[in-house]
Amino acid sequence: MDYTWENLNSREFEIVACNYAYEMFPEYLWKLTQSTKDNNHDFYSEFYEKENWGEAKHSKTSKKIISRNQWDPTLVSAKLINSVNQILLITCANIPLSYILRGSHMVEPPLEKIYYINRLVCKRA
Repeated sequence: MDYTWENLNSREFEIVACNYAYEMFPEYLWKLTQSTKDNNHDFYSEFYEKENWGEAKHSKTSKKIISRNQWDPTLVSAKLINSVNQILLITCANIPLSYILRGSHMVEPPLEKIYYINRLVCKRA
């Protein structure tokens, strides 16, 4: 995939991210949430009693750095729901290592894995 990221709006980027999730995990049926009041995730897949969640954060520039307050609501909501197995955090901006290390403290059952995906990874797909 090679997109002109700057020309996408937030909803279009959510669609790209959802499609990327399907490329990563084709065994799941990924669906977009409604654009507002989405319980802090933009797309999801369900299997048995668990869910996978995805949250997409669009940026007009690759120089932007994602801040913790942009993804923290997704992590907290996933923990409170207590049935989320994996979370995909996708952005076309930069993800600081400090956020990845901080987020790793949220990984405990049922949450097994958090994927941090930036525009460099998406461009290779």
